[in-house]
Amino acid sequence: MLNQITLSFIFMIKEEYNFIKTKTLKPMIFYSPSCPHCKDLAPLYKDAAKEVREKNVRVVVAEVDCSENQEICQKENITKYPTLKFYKDGEYKAEFLEKRTVENITKFIIEKSRALINIVHGKEAVEFIKSFKVNDQKLLIGYFNRIGDVDYKTFEKFAKKHGDEFIYAAAGDKAASEAVGGVVVPGIVMYKDYDEAIARNTHLSDENIEKFVKIHRIPMLDILDKENLKTYYDTEIPLAIFFYEKDIQYEKHKADLYHISKLYRDRLYFVATKTLLKDKNKFNKPLNFGIYDPKNPDLFYSFPKGKRMNQANLVQFGEAYFRNEVVPQIIEEPIKARVYENNVVALNTKNYNEIVLDEDRDVVVLYYSPNCQYSQKLFPIWDYLGSRYLYQRQNITIAKFDAYNQKIPKSSPWNNLECK
Repeated sequence: MLNQITLSFIFMIKEEYNFIKTKTLKPMIFYSPSCPHCKDLAPLYKDAAKEVREKNVRVVVAEVDCSENQEICQKENITKYPTLKFYKDGEYKAEFLEKRTVENITKFIIEKSRALINIVHGKEAVEFIKSFKVNDQKLLIGYFNRIGDVDYKTFEKFAKKHGDEFIYAAAGDKAASEAVGGVVVPGIVMYKDYDEAIARNTHLSDENIEKFVKIHRIPMLDILDKENLKTYYDTEIPLAIFFYEKDIQYEKHKADLYHISKLYRDRLYFVATKTLLKDKNKFNKPLNFGIYDPKNPDLFYSFPKGKRMNQANLVQFGEAYFRNEVVPQIIEEPIKARVYENNVVALNTKNYNEIVLDEDRDVVVLYYSPNCQYSQKLFPIWDYLGSRYLYQRQNITIAKFDAYNQKIPKSSPWNNLECK
């Protein structure tokens, strides 16, 4: 049976399983009388209940004795004791997984008890935003002609889908939009604790809200590491990466990078890293800044070597990239022995057979002598061909072989060529 919990401070608990399915907010503690941890933690739950009550949060806290209610506990997938779960509108919402302290339990109950969308009026919007900045969370506010209109329903649909990722608020009067600086109505505004930027969107379709949030949930300038790398990959938006070795280098360029990131917000994500992706064995030359597109993982677009890294040059580089005027470097290739020089594969006796005699692709080879004037005239043409067919390199390879300082392998059909 469902017992009246020692923590209950609002309503008496009914003794039916249907209690879970009622349209109220409720934390539920699943326990076993024989569990020593349950007995040890009981005072924590009592103190948490007191804290919640003092903050005027009205929820029903209930407990389930799993030794007497095995069917209920099985339906709720209870595998350990004690387990604290939160239910809203008759549906499971979240499980408490943090360290069991009064502070954490109280925070969990209060956060899960919060209304999905907080309705604010007039200058309340300003105070709500100020309080949010203290709480260190992302805030999404919708400004509407009327609470409950079509645009509000679209916003509400998004909030239900994404749940706890944001704190949501909505205003249905012009006074609120004017109080925060004249937001266009209808519209949504995102506030984030990790940068000062305020992102706005006035096209409130399902698709546009999803796209807006996907783009702007990312910081304007972030430190790239192994933990957040997948997040950036999943966006499929190219990364503008600044490589640095000392923190002072990052601090020197931080302001410029942050400013430029605003110009390319929906096209480039700006990040900085000390070591990630900077593998000298994978690149042809040292790096300081460049663009990496997760959709083309074996290419890297390097900022011109020797060029000053300031706002004007960064913008110039970004525009050149989007005009497809920046020639990329090769990061890695299926054939490990493949070495690129200006996007032309440099052949040697070790990689010759593996590359030239590859039946899965066409290979165009320049056999040359370094001191030959005719060969030298062909070098820039070959570099152009290398760049021209760079994106088709899975089907065609532009290569060169120094036939003066190396012997053409006997396996080659052209082993009788002479270079003088």
